Amino acid sequence: MEKEATRTLDALTGRRRRLPMVPFDNSHRFESPVRMVTLLDVFEGRQQVAVYQFMDSPFPRPPCVGETHP
Repeated sequence: MEKEATRTLDALTGRRRRLPMVPFDNSHRFESPVRMVTLLDVFEGRQQVAVYQFMDSPFPRPPCVGETHP
């Protein structure tokens, strides 16, 4: 069972790595205690940030594990 889980995670990782690179849209604003900030502001100048986008499936099919869990 553990090997099957490892193979499944490896396959998911491979699919994620093959996703296309897309330009980053920094137009969304977040409310902070001081002012409205961008996502880039939230990470305070760090040079690299990993951002995951979770894809929800249309109902009635429940989302698959790979679509809802990091």
